[in-house]
Amino acid sequence: MENIGCKAPGVEIEIVSITNGDNSIYSGCRKAGVEVKASADPTLTGYRYCIEPDSTIKSNSSLVPIILYSERFTWTFVKLKYHSGQ
Repeated sequence: MENIGCKAPGVEIEIVSITNGDNSIYSGCRKAGVEVKASADPTLTGYRYCIEPDSTIKSNSSLVPIILYSERFTWTFVKLKYHSGQ
């Protein structure tokens, strides 16, 4: 599991694209996925994707934790595009 964070100076963040390296679809993202915690309460479960999402995710704060997870021996590559919401 890998944890990263997108931070913008005092503004909301828009996640505009998340792409799984091989665009595989897995039931419930069991093998690998990305979770974006864009709500004001980071303890809540965020948006989970196995493949590219259909819409833009808008955060409620200037910090968005992003969690990448995969099975023990599964390599997953994710491309993330984002910008500040101004």
